[in-house]
Parts: sequence; structure tokens; C-alpha cells
Amino acid sequence: YINRPSTKSIYFRAANADQAIFTSTGFGIGTTTPQRKLTVSDATSPQLMLTDTSLTQNPWNFRSINGALYIGTSSPSTFSTSTLAAFAIEANGDVTFNAGRNVGIGTTTPNWSLQVASTTPYLALTDTDAGTDNKHILLSNIDGIFRIGTSTDALSSTSTALSLDPRGPAVFGIGTTSPWRTLSVFGGVAFNGLTTSNTGNAVCITTGKDITDANVGS
Repeated sequence: YINRPSTKSIYFRAANADQAIFTSTGFGIGTTTPQRKLTVSDATSPQLMLTDTSLTQNPWNFRSINGALYIGTSSPSTFSTSTLAAFAIEANGDVTFNAGRNVGIGTTTPNWSLQVASTTPYLALTDTDAGTDNKHILLSNIDGIFRIGTSTDALSSTSTALSLDPRGPAVFGIGTTSPWRTLSVFGGVAFNGLTTSNTGNAVCITTGKDITDANVGS
């Protein structure tokens, strides 16, 4: 083993130049003043590479350029890095992905720009300063039915405000998860300015909860 005295540093040199250093702070590559347990410093290529030693598979690289973190690949033969990063965190905090690529959550084979896969897939939009139990709007696909609903602050229960069942003739529901007609509303419906037509027809609500022409079948 190599024993470093508590007040001294261990230098690694090549061609009479310092290449790395081990100090009480950490291990530095390309710097004599590492600020973390491992610090890699270089003017043009401060990178870490992960490779499976294959001569045909692209190694993955972690790069820090102009204050941004890039994750991308390099050539397995020349090791030149790709000009397009698969994933990047910009200096301002923006997160970007390479154009034309897909992001999968819960799946390793995403077919669209963003694909979320689960037995109960949800997307949530959260307004952190909204009132009690009004913070979360949920988008979900349950049993092939697209739903828009809400969740309590405790995330213990959800409710559905709108639903769309595209199976067969598409049906749309308001206040229900099981629409029974093209447009199904659970609750009251109001019409403002409803008038009869020139033929005197009106509308009525049947015992089957349908709105229909009052003169149908007359």
C-alpha cells in the first residue's frame, strides 16, 4: 500500500509533469487542488468514460463543458465524442434530450417522445400554492379509458371529472368514468336560450336518461 503522511500529498507524474495528486481533500486528475474526493480537470475534455472493453460498442461519456453536464457516446475506435448529447443539463438548469430520441418511464422500448408505462399510468400537474385538495390534476389511462381528474393533498384518493372511451364508437363523459352515450353527463345540465325549432319540436329527457327530440316517433 501507499501511506500518505497527514500533512503531505502524493503526486503521480509523467514526462516530468504532474498528472494526478492525492491530498487530504481527495484525488485530483489534471489538478493539484482537488475540491472533492474525486476531481477531474481539463481545459478541453474533462470527461469520465464507461466502456465494456468492446471494440464495437460505443463507450458512454460524462462531460462538463461551459458549465453544462452532457451524457453521450464516443467512437469505440477513435474515442472521439459525439457532437450530440443523448442527455444534457444546461448551465441554467434546463434538461434537454437529443432530438429524435424517445424517453421511456416504466419501459425500455419507448415508441413516442415520452411514454409512461404502468398498470395504472398517471401524469400529474401540481400547483403547489393552490387550496386544500385542489393542487393536483391527474391524466390517466385506466382500462383503455382516458381520464382527467384530481387527487387529495394526502394523495389517498382520486376523482374523475372527464373521461373519454375511444373503444368502439368514442364516448365522452363528464362527472363519470363509464359514459353510456356519445356525451354522458353525471349531474345537472343547464341550457340558456333553448328554443323550439320552426316545426315546433322540443327536447325531453327519457327514462333512460337520454336527451332526445320530443316528437320522435309521433
